[in-house]
Amino acid sequence: MSEAGGGPPDSSAEPEARSRRSDALAVIGQRVAARIIDWMLIFCIWAVVALLVDDGDFPLRGIIWAGVLVAYEAGLVFLRGRTMGKELLNLQIVSFVDGSAPSLVQAVVRVLPVLAIVIVGAQFFAFLLVLLYFTAGFMENNRGVIDRLAGTVVVIVAESP
Repeated sequence: MSEAGGGPPDSSAEPEARSRRSDALAVIGQRVAARIIDWMLIFCIWAVVALLVDDGDFPLRGIIWAGVLVAYEAGLVFLRGRTMGKELLNLQIVSFVDGSAPSLVQAVVRVLPVLAIVIVGAQFFAFLLVLLYFTAGFMENNRGVIDRLAGTVVVIVAESP
């Protein structure tokens, strides 16, 4: 499928995974809810790890935050095709071109804009993240900046019978 085609991923891709997907594109409300769940989980993981680091070691805390973010986001997207928030809301990340599972490169590219905001835009962190994530609500196929950079799309997973 070409990006210009505009529809959901090709129905011939990965029969086992395809049988679980409905091919309906995730809407912005679902994606935001999943993102809120993910950020709560990421923060909890970071907080536990940060408790082990000296309060005065601010740079190390930043490195830990970035590491937790990348491991959670890229790791889960590559290994499972979705984060915990997306799993709870029956969403799946797939390649836009053929509906296959995201590659490691796609998983890493999805987290890079967020990581850049965490590192560079700390003063406007929340505002920049809202702008970044809400782009999916205003772009074709509900594919925001992150999806377009990585060549992915978020779809709804059909409930198991």
